[in-house]
Amino acid sequence: MTPAQRAAVERGEVVVVADRRAARNDQPVAATLAALRVAAPPDTVFAVLTDCAAAPAWMPHLVECRVLESDAAQASELIAHRVHYGWFAPRIDYVFRVQLRERRSISFENVSGDLAQNDGAWALETAADGVSTIVTYTVRTRPKFYVPQWLYRRAVRAELPDMLRALRTRAESTPQASPRRAGT
Repeated sequence: MTPAQRAAVERGEVVVVADRRAARNDQPVAATLAALRVAAPPDTVFAVLTDCAAAPAWMPHLVECRVLESDAAQASELIAHRVHYGWFAPRIDYVFRVQLRERRSISFENVSGDLAQNDGAWALETAADGVSTIVTYTVRTRPKFYVPQWLYRRAVRAELPDMLRALRTRAESTPQASPRRAGT
């Protein structure tokens, strides 16, 4: 993030930066960095991000999150998501592997399903006030089916801020960190 974007995040704004260079050969690829400040400690935000059962409550269009495999020793999980955008778009099912790191970051990579690409990370750092958390989300996605680039970019620009605000609301209303379950 630029210093101006970081300052906006510290003020409580949601910052979303889309990389327009990501699209190649009319293939829609959403490469995005998004960030916000959450008035909750990193452990609480991490607990919300990794609560698979509760993920549909704050992730737009997510109708199902299932943990398929869990390896506590490797701090990794295999997760299945089902996303439904309504009558105008196909249901999307995909599986991804997450790596959980010291309750401060979650990286994920595509394994199978309707997405040709789905990789990225969540990073959590204590904000300047020493109490809040700066959440940074990076993601690159590309479906296996045709979607006009303008529609794909528009959906990403509209959905990411809503998802991040919902994450903030959920984390700020959570009294304590809850059990770990991957959900991103």
